[in-house]
Amino acid sequence: MVDEGIVGDPENDRLQLARARILMAVGRADQAKIGLVAFCETGAGSKSVIAILSLGELHRMGGDFAAAGLEIQRAAKLSPDSAAVLRARLVWLGAQKRFDEVIELIDAYHSGRGSDKDVSLTAAGVLATAKNIEVKKKALELYNYLTTVSPDMGAAHVGLASMAYQTGDSDRAEKIYRDVLKRDPGNIKAINDLAWILQENPQQYAQALELADKGLLLSPADKNLLDTRGTILSKFPARLTAAKADFSKLVERTSPGSAPRARALLQLGRIYARLKDFDMAQGSLKEAVEIDRKIGVFTTKQRSEIERLLDKKYQEKG
Repeated sequence: MVDEGIVGDPENDRLQLARARILMAVGRADQAKIGLVAFCETGAGSKSVIAILSLGELHRMGGDFAAAGLEIQRAAKLSPDSAAVLRARLVWLGAQKRFDEVIELIDAYHSGRGSDKDVSLTAAGVLATAKNIEVKKKALELYNYLTTVSPDMGAAHVGLASMAYQTGDSDRAEKIYRDVLKRDPGNIKAINDLAWILQENPQQYAQALELADKGLLLSPADKNLLDTRGTILSKFPARLTAAKADFSKLVERTSPGSAPRARALLQLGRIYARLKDFDMAQGSLKEAVEIDRKIGVFTTKQRSEIERLLDKKYQEKG
């Protein structure tokens, strides 16, 4: 939820938003939305930027971008210069993959001498989600800027490392992540991402595994770390059972029918196949295929791999 830009009755805002957060946490997003809609129609709620933006966020998360956009416009009328409104607009545009407009908006903000670092950080984070390499390079540029003007902003350094890696500079990414961990040894994203980079080099598997183990001690439920450690363990023929345990946990922690679940099922299916447990492999891979048919998760190469793993001739050969 948006956490600033309050106009109206702050105490009432906080109560309403606390209620909405609790409902969201227990999977009752519809009730959270109903409550916020009702509040935003009251005298206090209609003057609350934070409540209106939070309602817009609920619309966005539900895929109703038109309704979300209207709430952002409504909040902008109350507080035209609000950084919170601008951040909400950037996220809204990014969710629709309107990255050219995100770039145009953040460039205009900087040209107008806007200086809120969280606005720049939000724009960088939004652009980082793009698949287009040129858009990622713009995210890299923004993270570079942030680390220059705010050297102590850990999130900017982590973002810079991530973009360096995604734009092909693994060495720079590794150096930045190591620097981050010197300052903040418990930074989970830096631990995970550095472990991932290291596991790409066979000579660094052991160090990668040590990092992933450390990360999961600090954050046992972290899905990215489970995937990373499972991937590292799969590089050791004697550790396939441990890899299976990590990917099984990952599947359990993903939502039915979701893309993350499909990817976790593929990982698990691969491990089962390597363990010659083809019945279990088939169960995992068939569920992954069903999800892929509905929402299109996998690449052509991955689909071919699944077909091969499910082929009886391959299984008999194995």
